[in-house]
Amino acid sequence: MNEKAVNNLVNVIKENIRGREIVFYGKNLELKTALERRGYKITKIFSGNVNILQDQSYPVYDKNLLKNLAEQYYVIFPFMLGDGGKLLKGIMDEYNYKYLQDYAFYVDEIWKYGERKRWDDVTGNNVLGARQGTIIQFSGVNNKIEIDDSVLIEEILKIECKGDNNYLKIGASCKFQGNNRICFAGRRSTIVIGNNCTFRGNVLSIYDDAKIVIDNLSDFGAGSSVNTNSKSKVIIEKDCMISWNVMIESGDGHAIFDVATGKRINNIVQEDGSCNSIEIGEHVWVGTRAMILGGKTIIGKGSVIGAQSVAKGKYPNNVTIAGAPARVIKENIAWARRNLVDDITLCGEYVDYTQK
Repeated sequence: MNEKAVNNLVNVIKENIRGREIVFYGKNLELKTALERRGYKITKIFSGNVNILQDQSYPVYDKNLLKNLAEQYYVIFPFMLGDGGKLLKGIMDEYNYKYLQDYAFYVDEIWKYGERKRWDDVTGNNVLGARQGTIIQFSGVNNKIEIDDSVLIEEILKIECKGDNNYLKIGASCKFQGNNRICFAGRRSTIVIGNNCTFRGNVLSIYDDAKIVIDNLSDFGAGSSVNTNSKSKVIIEKDCMISWNVMIESGDGHAIFDVATGKRINNIVQEDGSCNSIEIGEHVWVGTRAMILGGKTIIGKGSVIGAQSVAKGKYPNNVTIAGAPARVIKENIAWARRNLVDDITLCGEYVDYTQK
């Protein structure tokens, strides 16, 4: 049983039940037990296949007995058919029930490209342009995913939407090598990936009201990850090169308090509603096993972060940063993606002096 999906359903019930009986359309005894453990008793089970589902322990009633009784029953569908719930929605429309106000779906759907080339369901989940190798799991509602037709997924791209009202866009000619995972662990968050980006077995995870933007021509080495806490953001501008096993963490995973004052001292939400942020400028090279931590971290364009460094704070453009904590150890540098070259012009537009 998907606990996140159960909790999402419980929240919907709380908002809409208004003292009515909770009934099932269809049988799912595991979900019935999970809801009853949370204090929601399922009083009846209805079905269009009464003879098949009939059980001495749990009597099943004909679905037509639900007609025009929205004031008495709040109906839970413990499943969703392959049509995205459209057939069931049609039945409930006929019975004068309104979606969410009078009935809801238990949403725990796994969508695989090849079984269906696109997806849209009555809960508002929508997939456009997915490619071979895409696996998407929905536990929430009103999530939108757009994947450009030119995206190449060489092995697996798993996308998890555990909350509601999230948005993912993957731009043209991106490549996903190895097993990659994008996880929306919260609600109302956005991930936008530009064109011609490359991922090699990476994880992007994001919580409530947060944002990840990865601009064009950026690439990630194997094992690197971006984790964005609630109300925070990570911006990676174009042409960045993230080495392997790099960790980009916008905030702390747990709350820390000052014992004397009782006030929280980390992940503090500002007056404008924002929290921690990381902004990595254009054409930044991040060395292996480096960590970039949030707060108000800014890495200037054209810079290099040394291997195993821990960067947090503001750093200017065209510098080498190293150490734990990281500090500027060299100014006025430029770097090129190609190795064994002697021509500084290969650094392109990023040849510049450090601006303090």
